[in-house]
Amino acid sequence: MTSASHIVDGFVLNWNDEFFAYQNCCPHTGVSLNWMPNQFFDSDSRLLQCGLHGALFEPDSGLCIHGPCLSQSLSTLPLLEDTNSLYLALDKLSLN
Repeated sequence: MTSASHIVDGFVLNWNDEFFAYQNCCPHTGVSLNWMPNQFFDSDSRLLQCGLHGALFEPDSGLCIHGPCLSQSLSTLPLLEDTNSLYLALDKLSLN
């Protein structure tokens, strides 16, 4: 995703029939979360997991519940949902 002169690495997930979008950036070290291409969930497919140090995040809030970034959150990306489409709301995008 690109906003002005910034490139944003992010991902969208469908969790309990709701869509959530996050920047693909661990709040602890700034590395990408995925441990393989497009693999963000832990082995139980219940929590998002940082591939570097194993921090665990709630899928519906981005809150870290285990690991070195405990109580920090993933940065959200603003989504707009239409009947059969999702859009990134660039006008509401705040880059960290």
